[in-house]
Amino acid sequence: MDTELPMAPIHHATSDPLEHSTGPTRPRIGLLEWLRPGEHERVEDLLADMRTLGITELRTGISWADSLTPEGDAWYAWLLPRLARDVAVLPCVLYTPPSQAIAAKSSAPPRDPKAYADFIDVLITRFGQHFEWIELWNEPNNLSEWDWTLDPGWRIFCEMVGGAAYWVRHRGKKTVLGGMAPLDPNWLRLMFQAGVMAYIDAVGVHAFPGTWDLTWEGWPSFIGKARAVLDEHC
Repeated sequence: MDTELPMAPIHHATSDPLEHSTGPTRPRIGLLEWLRPGEHERVEDLLADMRTLGITELRTGISWADSLTPEGDAWYAWLLPRLARDVAVLPCVLYTPPSQAIAAKSSAPPRDPKAYADFIDVLITRFGQHFEWIELWNEPNNLSEWDWTLDPGWRIFCEMVGGAAYWVRHRGKKTVLGGMAPLDPNWLRLMFQAGVMAYIDAVGVHAFPGTWDLTWEGWPSFIGKARAVLDEHC
């Protein structure tokens, strides 16, 4: 399960990951589904299932690496408009094109951190009418998503995500910091110290109780640790 914590008591639109309200609210439930190029039938099945369940929020991955191929470019040109006709979409942008990475794999940091913001800028220009929020990377402590052994001190990650967050805000969209699994409060403090959080509207929080996470203490404890860091930094 993933969720997002608002950074501050700002006025949010209806597609907010987690809304503020002065009165009682019912939980908002969304689905997460990673969709690969060419899976047109799977997309239609997914949307049919969401209609049956009455769920209208979908978080899905956008592969920066795949988008730079002819097949991937055509796929996202079809996918984002198709999803947006039926559901509110939260695109999560990750995976470095190996040709642009410091090591030849999609989990490696890019040689030019600004290239990530440049790609997102193009994504917003082409498809921004189909989403309000955008998530910047995913599970950066997962070596298959971000090889932090190649980025001592998280310097490249902070430059990459901080620059992208600034530009996303400039383009009129809202930002989610990609969630860790599990969230490390010290890492979140580092994001504040590096200035990344100045342009972040919500914090992704991932947890998988009952699976490989053997230290599960319950949602109140888990969410409380994240909120404590946000409160420390107002």
